[in-house]
Amino acid sequence: MFLKGGDFVISRIYSMNNYINAYMKASNFTKSKSIMENPFINTNNALKQQGLFSLYKTSLSSYLKELNKSISSIKSSSTPLLDKGINSSFNKMAVDSDSDSIFGVASNNANKASYTVNINNLAKSQKNIGMNIDSLGRNAFETGLNTISIKFGENKTKNVSFMISDNDYNKKSLEKMATAINGADFGLKANVISNSKTGQSYIEVKSEKTGTDNSFIISDINGNSTSASGINNIFQESENASYKLDDKEFTSQTNDISLNDGKIQITFQKADSKDVKLNITNDTDGIKDDIKKLMSSYNSLINLAKDSSNTIGGAERLAGEASKILESKNSLLSSIGIDINKSGLLSINDEKLDNSIKNSLAKVKNIISGTGGIAEKLYEQSNKVISNPIHYSQIANIDIPSKNLSMYNTSKSDYGLMIMKNTYSGMLFDYYL
Repeated sequence: MFLKGGDFVISRIYSMNNYINAYMKASNFTKSKSIMENPFINTNNALKQQGLFSLYKTSLSSYLKELNKSISSIKSSSTPLLDKGINSSFNKMAVDSDSDSIFGVASNNANKASYTVNINNLAKSQKNIGMNIDSLGRNAFETGLNTISIKFGENKTKNVSFMISDNDYNKKSLEKMATAINGADFGLKANVISNSKTGQSYIEVKSEKTGTDNSFIISDINGNSTSASGINNIFQESENASYKLDDKEFTSQTNDISLNDGKIQITFQKADSKDVKLNITNDTDGIKDDIKKLMSSYNSLINLAKDSSNTIGGAERLAGEASKILESKNSLLSSIGIDINKSGLLSINDEKLDNSIKNSLAKVKNIISGTGGIAEKLYEQSNKVISNPIHYSQIANIDIPSKNLSMYNTSKSDYGLMIMKNTYSGMLFDYYL
């Protein structure tokens, strides 16, 4: 950063954020303190210019920050639409079910297909509920060390111990038992439920996973905790899911089923004796949401440019350039359900866009994301703003000498230099951004 012949030069502006930082450094330099401390400055003229510049500083600072947000939003919302690979918005797939008994999701590389599913029963986890005992009684559990054995599935066994003291009420003993089971981290979840009206409590133990592989049996080794609590009273047996897929019978330990080599995941919500039809098709809602994000980002940019055009001359230029991109595609956009209103903003006809995505996806993709499509053009416009932010942030309608803010490229560099006329001739700063 240096001053020479009345020009305030900031070099090495690589990006929008870099430009904002450069601008703020330049703005901070124009303080009264700096002016007053230099005897070679025409103080009256400098203070007058500083006052005019401060009006612009506030508007420009806010504008640049919002512009940076809008441009970043356009780039991020354009990216999935422009992606030519598996992550493209137009490769999004969805599972369409004709019943609420099945919920499903599909990855972008899932194959289009149809399935018929019949759910005989859901997978269930075992649940034991102990007997009600007096919460404030002290005679149910043997005092001292109590050890129980938990047999989980076919081959897993774990012993769990806890101490019962003479002063422990039955509820406290149940809570100690539940804490020990939970602390064993053995796939079981235990809770103590109390009824203040009846003055009784009981223990409930449930397997955290469904299926017969996760059934359990609890028995006493030391003490009488199992018999005293009735913890082995099975309320719900563990069970595997049983279903038909395209007339072939299957069972599953869980209610989550993988299809198409894991590219499709379905979850059984409830048993259903009727056939459930599943269609794996393009994700209309997902594709439309991505298009809407780009449209919303565009509208935000246009609104920002219009709101700032009275003070920022470059804002009007930005609005004009961005608007031309969509105006040139007006009839094509309208044909798929995207309209440009009188204010130059985009609006979406949801029903028309839905039908276009369902019945003319290739056309929608070409208009939005094809070569010369609006996503590509808006992305290019974003890069144009980022590479030359000064071009879109020049002063407007402020009585400061012309060419207060300009840009040129040096013969040895592609980077633009910002020049700001001022009265600080003769000062030199050996500082580069």
